[in-house]
Parts: sequence; structure tokens; C-alpha cells
Amino acid sequence: DVGVVSTRQALALDPITAEVTVDGSRSDPIPHILAGIPLKARDIRVSVDRPEFTLNPTNCAPMAVGASIWGGGIDPFNLADDSPVTRSQPFQAADCASLGFKPRISLRLKGGTKRGKFPALRAELRPRPGDANIRRTVVRLPRSAFLEQGHFGTICTRVQFAADACPPGAIYGTVEAFSPLVDEPFRGPIYLRSSSHDLPDIVFDLKGIVDIEASARVDSHKGGIRATFPAIPDAPINRVVVQMRGGKKGLIVNSRDLCRRKSRAAIELGAHNGMSVRLNPVVKATGCK
Repeated sequence: DVGVVSTRQALALDPITAEVTVDGSRSDPIPHILAGIPLKARDIRVSVDRPEFTLNPTNCAPMAVGASIWGGGIDPFNLADDSPVTRSQPFQAADCASLGFKPRISLRLKGGTKRGKFPALRAELRPRPGDANIRRTVVRLPRSAFLEQGHFGTICTRVQFAADACPPGAIYGTVEAFSPLVDEPFRGPIYLRSSSHDLPDIVFDLKGIVDIEASARVDSHKGGIRATFPAIPDAPINRVVVQMRGGKKGLIVNSRDLCRRKSRAAIELGAHNGMSVRLNPVVKATGCK
């Protein structure tokens, strides 16, 4: 018995899917010699038992835990003779259909209310605690809000975004997201990023203990602006606050006087357990009596 030997394992999180991987290439190696004794591992048993360290998904589709394992070969200190194998173990959560899904959302335009003005947009999303996590979101603004393509200034390229080098001029707003999994919120800029579609994508570049990326395709639907977030990680969130700039950096232009009558957005939200809801919240305009 050589006592306790600590090895640190690096966790990597995919910023788009939130999938976690134990990254062996950046982890402490499994020792090949201890107290002068060469080691050959017969078996390795991992027990992750800290309370609330892991959570079940809200998606009950069949999944798997995968691993790539390298054997040390005849010479454990020489990487050239290592032999890799891959293994997987099925995993599937149960009773996802029993989870509810009742998120709330509010939208507000702040700034000029007259036709031709460029108001700022504030949107707040509040999922209900304990519900299934949001998988997909489609937001359609009312026809009173047109997309002002003339305000498309600097657009971050995909190469710049991958290198975390988007120019400041490509920022058109800010976003905050709060999750019960971490103490500090995620915060970051909202970029316009080049895409393969007719219009640039809107990208939430959230920074925190880990980085999260959420991108939306922007297009026109039934005379209004539509933003589609096709894939949101299966992770719980308490609140998301989106604030798009107005004025010269505003992407929204009023097609009519916002105070003349109420306008409603059309929002579709899909959950990871297959449930969906449709909401039609009033888009409030600050400055109207």
C-alpha cells in the first residue's frame, strides 16, 4: 500500500452542447512507477459521489458514456507503442415526460416610439424551477418592428469568433444568464457573426466559470423579424436577460407609432422532454401613457 496518490483530471465543456469530457491529454498521467515499483494497472474504478455534483438530463433519449483508453505497451514511458481502444456504456434517463414546462417571457422596447425610430430591446426569460430544460426557442417580433439592415456595421467573422477576437464594433447588445449550477452569472456581449444564411447570425458569447455559446438564425417571417435558437444545452437556467442596443446601433426600426395600439410577439419554446408552448406576450413600449 503506497498510500493516497492524487492525480488531477481536466474537465472540458463543449460551449455549444454543454457536454463534459474528461480530457486525458491535459490531465495528470496515471503513474507508471511509485516508490520505485513499476505499476501495471489491473483495473481502475471511479466513484463520483459528491452530492449534487451531477444532474440527470431532462431528455430521456438513449445516450452513452464513451471512453478512449490507451494501453501503455511494452514500454510504458514510450508513447509510440501505445494501443488505443474505445468503449461505451448505454445511458438513459427515465420519467422525463412527468416534467412540466411553463416558462415565462417578457419583452420591452425602450427609446423612441414614433415611426422610424430605433428603440432598444430588453427581453427576459424565466423558466420554472424543476421543469424540463429549454431545447429550442423561436422569437417572432410583431410587424411594428422591422429589421434595420442599414445599421449592420461591423460583423464578426467565424474565424475571429473562434479565436475570441471579435472587434468591439461587432457588439450589438449584452446578455446575462443565471443557473442554479453555479454561484456567479454568465455574462457576455451579443455579436453579429457571419453565417451561411442571407443575414448574419446573432450570437450570445457567455463567459463565466465555463464559456457558453448560443447562436440564432435571423430571418423575416410574415412581415416580422424572426430569431431561431435551434439548439440549447440541456442545462437548468433560472433567468436570461437580453438587452439589444438602440439608436445608431439599433437593429430594430419602428414601422408605426408604438403607442397607437398594443403589439404582441409570437414565441415558441420547445423542451428537451418533447413538450412545447406558444406564448404571445405584449411587447411593451417605454414612453407610452
